[in-house]
Amino acid sequence: MARRKFEAAQDGSQKKVKLEPQGAGVCDNKLFYAERVKALRTAAGVTQSELASRLGLSRSSVLNWELGRTRPDISNIPALCRVLNVPISQFFFSTGSDTGLNSAESQLIRSYRNMNDKHQRFIIKMAGELEEMDVPVQVHAPRIRLLSLPYAEDAVAAGVGADGFEANCRQCYVHDTPQLREADILFHVNGDSMEPTYPDGCTVMVQKSNDVDTGDIGIFSVDGTLFIKECQPDGLHSINPKYPPMLSKKFGEIRIIGRVMGMMEDGDFASEAEIRDFQAQK
Repeated sequence: MARRKFEAAQDGSQKKVKLEPQGAGVCDNKLFYAERVKALRTAAGVTQSELASRLGLSRSSVLNWELGRTRPDISNIPALCRVLNVPISQFFFSTGSDTGLNSAESQLIRSYRNMNDKHQRFIIKMAGELEEMDVPVQVHAPRIRLLSLPYAEDAVAAGVGADGFEANCRQCYVHDTPQLREADILFHVNGDSMEPTYPDGCTVMVQKSNDVDTGDIGIFSVDGTLFIKECQPDGLHSINPKYPPMLSKKFGEIRIIGRVMGMMEDGDFASEAEIRDFQAQK
């Protein structure tokens, strides 16, 4: 409805002057008040009756505000904000922080606002600590530990010359174990002379040495050929009884390459994926 005011006429009488409505601002927007009062009252956990009582008004006054029928008088705004525990600036300029809250969040806000400064600071600190605890822990995959050992291309007991065999090697990645840390080179066994302990086709770990004890299994060079045999006082013996011993007096010079530490298992060798991951760690 258009507003009116009284102005004095030239003869001293008063006349009514019709004022055309201006553009509706915040203070004229009843729906704005309806939404703000209801949202802030709900967030504060105050009923319509409680709000009306604390403002010295009837419940129907608050009801009409929230229905958009009327709006609070501007003189009621400071008291309304005190009851709802919000600054006047927040009443007119919503940040969205009081809307869209569930009941638990609204209760938390009400409790926080009723605390003294010391307890509010404690709650903020505790909330930050709890938030940090909820951050997913980055679990890093354990570093892969591999060893790179030379693998002799020349098979032992295969009739291949031993001269320069160390130059004819390829690098092989194996898992880092205490036994393999002691190994210097890997050899492929060809033949059944050391079966069943070292079957044909297996790989053995060898520690280089110029001396082996009696009963040790070693890699030996006999007249330029590599053999895996058991060292005995009279020469080199096979575990397989069908093979005769290689007697020192018959074969002449026998050179020790190293002592056999054991046989490799399939799981000792690194997979291609493990090798890629290991190289990526460098």
